Amino acid sequence: MGWDKPWEVITPIFRSLEHSRVAQVLTTRSFATTPQLERLGAVFNELQAAREWADYSPEPRPNFHTTRWIQPFTLAEANALIGLAEEAIRILYALDPDNRLRLATRLVTKTRK
Repeated sequence: MGWDKPWEVITPIFRSLEHSRVAQVLTTRSFATTPQLERLGAVFNELQAAREWADYSPEPRPNFHTTRWIQPFTLAEANALIGLAEEAIRILYALDPDNRLRLATRLVTKTRK
């Protein structure tokens, strides 16, 4: 829908997005039909795991690759996570209009069983 719309239009939709729903959509095989969409799902999951740890864990951070608890994030690791976020943004901006619409539709609607 674009950022050129009034905030009263964008904010309710933006606030309605649930991270678990986004992760579910992005990692569903029926949705991740291109390498870019598949990569977007992987990047989202990694960033979400890091954010959840940073927000909710009082313990040293997990090493996501070995699941061992180790030291706090280093500057290099924080910069790597920023790089992942930038990659996700580049993927989103590069989506063709059909995939962009498909993503938006899947994120704000729920499929009935």
